[in-house]
Amino acid sequence: MLQVVIDENIVVPPLTRLQSEVFIDEDSFGEDDFDDDHKSDQDKTCDLNVVGKKGHGYICKVSVESDEEEEGVIEDVWGKPTDESIEDDDDESESLSSEILNPGEAVSDESEGGGYDDETNQFYNEVLESLQRGIEEKVNSENTILEINASKHAYNITIKEVNTLLLKALLKLPLESGQVSTPQQYLSSIKPSLQFFHPLVSKYIRSAESQLDCLSSIEDFMKSNEDISPALIKVIHFWYDKELLKESVIIKWFKDLSPESDKVRKQATTFITWLQTADEESSEEEESSED
Repeated sequence: MLQVVIDENIVVPPLTRLQSEVFIDEDSFGEDDFDDDHKSDQDKTCDLNVVGKKGHGYICKVSVESDEEEEGVIEDVWGKPTDESIEDDDDESESLSSEILNPGEAVSDESEGGGYDDETNQFYNEVLESLQRGIEEKVNSENTILEINASKHAYNITIKEVNTLLLKALLKLPLESGQVSTPQQYLSSIKPSLQFFHPLVSKYIRSAESQLDCLSSIEDFMKSNEDISPALIKVIHFWYDKELLKESVIIKWFKDLSPESDKVRKQATTFITWLQTADEESSEEEESSED
């Protein structure tokens, strides 16, 4: 098998590609009908000015079907892209970048209704505004409920999303001032809102399913705001005392906590233990009274 051989003291020009046999354009009409004997001596002579007198090799040529196609070739024989191809790649990258990230796009924080579509986020923002106005202007709960329900229908929000986002907005209220950074400060700030909006919340949180929605909202809020998360257990306790959350639902929520909510579990353990102990003592007292 013939190989390309370069004579001694011969320097091949840069970007020169050699092959061991004569270049044959297989796409050219009629050339396949001729064997080597029919080729001219010039065709069968090595490129001695490139490989040297004792060398063997032929310059590799690129076959194109037309002059227009030849002008369109933007890579040399080594596959090195020309400036034109680099510019095209840059243009394509810029185009892709503009499609992936549009100016002005932002990701909402989890505690602010993140993970929802634009309409749901807009609903959340309107609920938050209604609650802020309600507490500042002492708006009757019935009027605030009308506002929330109007937004619900305007944005086609499910009742489950209403429950979840209403609770998140309520829990968010103390943080809007920017002056709350500790559990004690949060608890002191949230108490008036819990008292004021209790009639409103009790209109939405009724069934066991809605109570689980409520607890899930608290859980998410705790994970998103770890600095104040211990205060959220007090919120659960408050709603338990107000009979908004039933013991059986709280216990179920606690047992179903995922490994990702391990910190929530640890912070809620003391309250759950108290809850179960209080239930046992109550049962014992009832049995004693019956005897």
